[in-house]
Amino acid sequence: MADKSIQAVLFELGLGTISQRFIEHKITFDLAKKLSDEELRALGVGTIGDRIRLKEKLNSQHRTCACGAFKSSGFRFYFR
Repeated sequence: MADKSIQAVLFELGLGTISQRFIEHKITFDLAKKLSDEELRALGVGTIGDRIRLKEKLNSQHRTCACGAFKSSGFRFYFR
C-alpha cells in the first residue's frame, strides 16, 4: 500500500476534516512522513495522540515492499 494517498490515511484516522490543508500545502504521502510535530500541528493535527497515530500509520505503510515481481505473486516483504 505504498501508493496510498495522504488524504486516505487522514480519513482512516478520523482526520479527514484537515485533508484540505495537506492539499493546499502540497503535502504528499512521502512528504508527510518527513513532517515534524510542529509542522503537523500547523497543518491542524492538534493532539499528541493524533500525531503519534498518523506517524505510526505512515511508517507502517513505508515498510511494505511494493516490488513488482513479488507484488503480483502475492508475496510481501517487511523490513524491520
